[in-house]
This record gives sequence, structure tokens and C-alpha cells, in this order.
Amino acid sequence: MTIKEIAKLAGVSVSTVSKIVNGKDENINVDTRNRVLKIVKDYNYSPYSFVKNASQAKTFCIAVVLKESSANFSLINGVIDAAKSLNYQVTLIYNTSPEDELMSITALCKNRVDGIIWEQFDGNSEISQKQLADNNIPYICIDSEPDMSATSINFSKLGELAAESLIQKKHQKIAYITDNQFKHENTFFEGFKQCLFQNMIPYSDSMYINHVNSQLIDTLLINEFTAAICTSREIALTIYEELDRLHRKIPRDFSLICLQDDLPVRQTYPKLSHLEIPYYDYGGFLCNYLIEELEKLHHNKEFFDFPEPVIDDRSIDIPRTIRSKHIVVVGSIHMDINLNVKECPQVGKSIEANHCAFNPGGKGANQAVGVAKLGKEIFLIGKVGNDYEGTVILDFLQKNGVNIQGISRDEYADTGKAFIHILEDGESTITFYPAANNRLTPEDIDKNTASFKNARFCLIQTEISLETIERAAELAKANHVETILKPSAVPNLSDHLLEMLDYFVPNQKEINYLCPGLSAPEEQTAYFIEKGVKNVILTAGHNGCYLRTKDLFKHFPALPFTPVDTTGAADAFIAALSVYLSEDRPITEAIQYATGAAGFCITREGVTSAMIDRISLETYMSKQRN
Repeated sequence: MTIKEIAKLAGVSVSTVSKIVNGKDENINVDTRNRVLKIVKDYNYSPYSFVKNASQAKTFCIAVVLKESSANFSLINGVIDAAKSLNYQVTLIYNTSPEDELMSITALCKNRVDGIIWEQFDGNSEISQKQLADNNIPYICIDSEPDMSATSINFSKLGELAAESLIQKKHQKIAYITDNQFKHENTFFEGFKQCLFQNMIPYSDSMYINHVNSQLIDTLLINEFTAAICTSREIALTIYEELDRLHRKIPRDFSLICLQDDLPVRQTYPKLSHLEIPYYDYGGFLCNYLIEELEKLHHNKEFFDFPEPVIDDRSIDIPRTIRSKHIVVVGSIHMDINLNVKECPQVGKSIEANHCAFNPGGKGANQAVGVAKLGKEIFLIGKVGNDYEGTVILDFLQKNGVNIQGISRDEYADTGKAFIHILEDGESTITFYPAANNRLTPEDIDKNTASFKNARFCLIQTEISLETIERAAELAKANHVETILKPSAVPNLSDHLLEMLDYFVPNQKEINYLCPGLSAPEEQTAYFIEKGVKNVILTAGHNGCYLRTKDLFKHFPALPFTPVDTTGAADAFIAALSVYLSEDRPITEAIQYATGAAGFCITREGVTSAMIDRISLETYMSKQRN
């Protein structure tokens, strides 16, 4: 293709084409110039035969000059795709030092490019800038400051968006975490602080964390942060893994959001909520802006802007402390060994079991699973050994929706066990080996103080030490949390403890043991009301249960269920009672649901596996009412 052929296609003179391709087109009509340039690019015309030595000859080639340490492939792809659409070629150069940069700019001036997209070395580019000016080569800077030739990505806006996504979820205790490797640290952080200010959330220096080390998780927990913004995915993954190791789940217990680039990557577990840095679009903007300068066109966009990215909820949620009130269980955790027998063991006589099964159990674990199956958030505080049984139990509880971050493992004790002899009529006797349960201390309760915040009920049983029970009741009372106590194998209960109880749920044998000399349910339940208990519910097996308050004594009949294993009836009863009371149901209605849950539980062997789900329970109770 010759210059005469270009002129003929464009309908202009040869001299007009020559002026345009050599940049001497100040007096030429804009439409004419654009028409000629389009034909020149479409046909890849090289004007060297006419203007071989002309310094202003167009090459339709631009250069991208980058620091090697910060090369961003998404930005490069954006530049290349935009240049290709406008029929420009791209030369890519990486530099490792200011000296390399100067050599690269010198070479580009000598070999002639139309313009440069340039990532400068800070404070060392004055000579290069002068060379480009002397050779009349325009340039546009990557991530420039406002007083330079182009705008940068608005990282302040990204900081605001990250903070706003968490504030909309009601977070106020938000940590900002960086490893100081993010070069746009200052502007991103300023956006974060600006969003806090706009939402009237006070900023404190404790929010800024720049150490990603073994102390990081302790810092987050001590300061009671509920969420964190991370300047990289790697930081977010570190936090995710460490919290998971402590049985704190994302986003149930803690929310995370991070920055990451926009390169297409295979999504791997865990999936994190993130803000994509729009490098590809930024690269396209820089290329278009530079070529519009080269071709003396009006800029379509004076500043780089981007639509607000959609932030998904993969790892962010409202803080656990302001979700619907949860339930705390403090109690025993052990492995149940269920033995089906025709008679109970007796001294001097061996008996044969016709079936044996191992199931996670303990009154604490049973009630926690019962609550979880009824759809309520549950937090279990207890202790297991550092053994195989402990591992099996923790895995089982997690799979059944129980928050186990309050369970500690004791390397000096076995996991507790219960040997349950189940008779043919469903009644049972239990031999309990407490083991690690006996090592649950008041200090363990204090370590889990945060779990009592925003709790509605605390369920306690006496298969752990009485001093630990009392500490749990004290902490519940201090946090305005109602308590439900199930006594079991305990000789007495202190008046101090009874005064703190909102609900006391003994069975017939237990109440006979705790108040000898009284036999009628009316007298027995009244005894504990006088001791300061607010509500007493006496469970009586197939005879139903009795409710005693200060002003009421009422009998509730049992529902028609055929017993197979009665071991977990009381735990199912208490789990359902707490769930429905937590929803502000009248106590008489909550007892009816609890009676139904207990009835379902005794129709199957085992306890945790026999707990009923909410839909089944409410479907059954609806039919009973009709």
C-alpha cells in the first residue's frame, strides 16, 4: 500500500496524507484526519518510504513500561486488547531499576513510538521525562497522582466500599489488616477511615493492624472485633485458617472481606467475599486515553471510574452478637455405650447384651444437638480428652450444627463415657465415668464470657462440678440470660444456686432425693419455689409433667408414644422448652412442644440421633391440636 493509494481511498491529496501521518495536521479538518488515520491503520501503512528520517512519523505503536516487581498481567491484557481494537501495536518493557528505566526510555525515543503508558520509579524520572518532551512523545502514568498526566484507580473509593459492605451488615468493631506490601496502602486506608467517619463510627488506632503473625488472632479476639478488611487474599486466608483451628466459623462467628486482582482464577475453598481491583478496565482506559491524545480526539472519559462491584456474602454476615438470641449449654460431653439387656446388672451375676452401640452423648451434648435440630443457634461449653473419642464427638457436634468453640481438649484426661443399660420396656440405668468432664472449671466458663452476650438461655446440668455450675449461673445472671438446670446424680444444691435459677427441671427420682420427706408433686415443687426458683417443671415419665410457678400449679399429660429408649427424654424436653421459650411462646405452649419432642425421642434408640427436627415436631403438634 502506497501513500497515493491511501490518498485515493480517503479522497484527499497525497500531501494531506503526508501531513496527517507526520503529525503536521493542525489545520486539517477533524473528520478528514480521522478518516485518513482509520485507513492508514486498517491497511497497516508504513510511511517510511516518504518520511524515513522524519521525527514525527506515526508508527501506530505504543509502549507499556513497567516495574518488573509490580507487573500486572490483567492491566497489560486490558492495554493490549484496547490497542488491538484501535489497530495499534504494543511494545512491553519491564525495568528492575531507575537505571534500566532511563535506558528503556532512551531506546524508545531512538526507535520511535507514538506514546508511552508508564509506571515510573518514584522520584527518579526527571531525565526520562525531559527526553520524552524533547522528542514530542506523549505519555500517561500508571497510578499517577492528581497533578500528573492521568488519573489512577480510586483506591480510596475501594476502601469506602469495603467498609460500607460490613457496616451495612451492622458491624462496628472492624479491623483493618495489612502486611505493608500493598503499594496503595495509604489511599485505601483513608477510604476505610472516611467511611467510618461518614457512618459516625469512631476510629481507634487498635483498628489498624500491620502484623500478620502468631499474635494476630489474639489481637482480634482481645479487641472483640467482629469483622476484618484485609489488603490481600493471603492475609484473609491466614485469618480464616487460624479461626477455623479455634472452631470459629466464617462468617457465623467472624466476617472477612479482602482485596484481590481481577485475573480469572479457579475458585478454590474457602470462598471469600472480596473487592476486585479493576486492573483490566484500567488498562483499557489508559490505552484509550493515550490514543485519543495521539489522534487529537475528544476524551470519552476524563477520569477513570468503575461501577461499584457487587460484594457477595460468602464470608460476611451480621455479627453473631446481634443476630437472634442464641442458647448456651454448659455441661457434660461423653461417649455413650448403649447396651440392650433383659435385666439390669446385679452383684455376682453376669448378664448378656443383645445389642451394643456407641453414640456421642452427655447431657450437655444431647441438649445442644436437640437445640440445633430445632433450628436455634447453639454454643456448647464443655471438655473432652485429647483422644479418639474426643475427635469423633467434636466432628459429630460440628456436623449437627453445634458451635464447639467453647469445648476444650484436656491432654491429661480421657473423654467421659456413659454405660447405658436399656431394658425391653425402654427404661434404662446409667453408669457414668466423668473423666474430662470433672476438669471443666469456673476458669473455663470465664474464658467463654463472650458466648453469654446476646444469649437468651443457659442450659446447665449437674454432671459437672457444682462450683462450675454456679459460675455459669452467675455469668448468665450478669448478662441477663435465663437459666434452666437439670439435676442428675447430685446430693444437694446450694441456696445460692437455686436463687439464680429461672427454670428447674428434675424428674421424680431426682426431686425425691433432693427434698426427702415430701412426696406430693404439689409440695415438692412448692419447696423449690420457696427456695427462690422462679419456675419448677417436674417430669414424670408416662404421667406427663407438672408446672409450678409462684401463682400456678398445672399438670400436662404425656403424649401417646411407645417407648424404646427413654434415656434422652429429659434432654429432648429441655432443648425444645428453651427453643420455644426463647421465641416468647407462653410457658404452657412451650411445655406442650417439649412434651412432643421428648415423646419422639423415646421412640428410637440413642439420644442425639433420636432428637427431632422442627418441621416434624410442629407438623405432629399441629395434628394433635386438630
